[in-house]
Amino acid sequence: MKFYANFIEAARYALKKNLPLWDTHDLSYRYAVGYPTIEDEENETEWEEIPGHVLKTELEMHEGE
Repeated sequence: MKFYANFIEAARYALKKNLPLWDTHDLSYRYAVGYPTIEDEENETEWEEIPGHVLKTELEMHEGE
C-alpha cells in the first residue's frame, strides 16, 4: 500500500512541476527512501541525501544495456 501512496504523491509532484509522467516510478522511489515530498518543498525544508543511497534516473539505469 505504501508504494501506491508514494506513486500517487509522485504523480502529483510530476504534474505540479510539469514533468513527464513516465518519471513517476523514479519519483516514487525517491519518496520511499526519504526524499522531500510536495509539502516539504512548499515549506522549503532543507534535505540531505541519505548516505549509501544512490538514485539514478531511468536513462542512467538503462545506459549500460
